Amino acid sequence: MQQESNKNLIDSTMKEQELKCIICFSTFELDDSYTKWPCKSETPHIYHSDCMLEWLRRKNTCPMCRHPVETSNDTFAQFMTQLVF
Repeated sequence: MQQESNKNLIDSTMKEQELKCIICFSTFELDDSYTKWPCKSETPHIYHSDCMLEWLRRKNTCPMCRHPVETSNDTFAQFMTQLVF
């Protein structure tokens, strides 16, 4: 997995898996920025970073499993600082 400015980027292995963001239903493209939702799922729930920001503006639950994100969670806190209402 590549890292650039604290962002997770889709790599060629992930691209080959034809993963989709279930928020926007688009297939991830090489070097797309993504974020892993902090669920307790064995399979990571990943979304485009921008999609996840939009989702967090409305809800604090994972779009796939409805797992809530605690306000003390580091990922949630990181995204809350990026939200502009």
